[in-house]
Amino acid sequence: MLVSSWGTAKKVAIKSIAAERTYVSPPEGFDCHHRMLYKGKSCSDYVKITLTEQRLLSAVKLSVQQFKDCSTASLILKSQETSAKRDRAYPYPLLTIMKIMNPKRVWSKVVGWGG
Repeated sequence: MLVSSWGTAKKVAIKSIAAERTYVSPPEGFDCHHRMLYKGKSCSDYVKITLTEQRLLSAVKLSVQQFKDCSTASLILKSQETSAKRDRAYPYPLLTIMKIMNPKRVWSKVVGWGG
């Protein structure tokens, strides 16, 4: 009896993932950060496959680790995005600093006048 209820729990979990992917993720515009960073399977795909191939408790443990890894991937992507924004805002940071320190000398080097 216990084994059949676990099988039912796995089936319900798999159907819940399918419902989440159909009704929740598309309207929200959400994309799995783990998949975006590592170009592999999304967390939904990973959990779905794990539920079909592993015992329920093993699948739950592996899924928790996957979600932790996805959280780390999210932080990495946010860090990369912040870095890219900073680079776009200041494409020539050294030149900017030099202008603040001595604008006449920098301008003369840019246009080729003087030393």
